[in-house]
Amino acid sequence: MITFLGNSHSLKLYEDVIKASRDDKDIVVSCQYPNKVPPSIVNNNICVNIHYGILPEFAGCNPIYWQMIKGNEAGVTLHYMNNKFDNGSVIDIQKIPVSNMTADEVYESLAQIGLDIFKKHYKGILHGTAPSSPMRQNGHYYNKTDVNFAHAKHLGKVFIDGQRVRALHFAGKQYPIVNIDGLDYELRKI
Repeated sequence: MITFLGNSHSLKLYEDVIKASRDDKDIVVSCQYPNKVPPSIVNNNICVNIHYGILPEFAGCNPIYWQMIKGNEAGVTLHYMNNKFDNGSVIDIQKIPVSNMTADEVYESLAQIGLDIFKKHYKGILHGTAPSSPMRQNGHYYNKTDVNFAHAKHLGKVFIDGQRVRALHFAGKQYPIVNIDGLDYELRKI
């Protein structure tokens, strides 16, 4: 049976997989879970994380933000959990180009990719036959405090006076803010 740790959006996405797992042995799945899973759980269970970032380059918090700021691709990493954040052996990594996508489009795409690669490897994870390789060690870990979203909303597709402004925008959830001459403006489509 799957014990799922994650936000309500992720839980809804994995609902069918969780229901279908009732007769399987126990597995802990973390997806968009903001807390560290205690060592007592990690050390005594099969535990995997579905990380919406390419590891080890984008470990830690807000991986969608950092991938869009620093490059033209984003990805999902399915990996075994150990007692460090985003550090266990890698089962699979899938990448997509993001240069013309909003943050919301990237999030939705990564959510679907995460579900797909988890379904692909689920039985192998349970039976110990899923492919895995050690996590490379040349990445970067981003803390929760590395981004102040009140003042650093980048990454959507918005134009002001002919100049493109990138803004972190999750449709219907959060609108981008741009600072012009010391004033913050919330950008909404009219």
